[in-house]
Amino acid sequence: MITPKAPVVNESDLIRDTIRRASIDGLFMGDIVEGFISLLTDEQKLTLKEQLNDYQEETDYHLYGGTAD
Repeated sequence: MITPKAPVVNESDLIRDTIRRASIDGLFMGDIVEGFISLLTDEQKLTLKEQLNDYQEETDYHLYGGTAD
């Protein structure tokens, strides 16, 4: 009986294509966020900036144990 061979997957091509797709998706999401932010008032932009800074500080604390580095 003839046993079919498993298809060969070129992992470097797969990784390259995955990174390329993620880059394109990231640029697309960046455009959406930029458009959203451009619609905000100055006060809303300031509030958003403060919220993002608080979130970043909280994330840094959880990831790095509150260290400055």
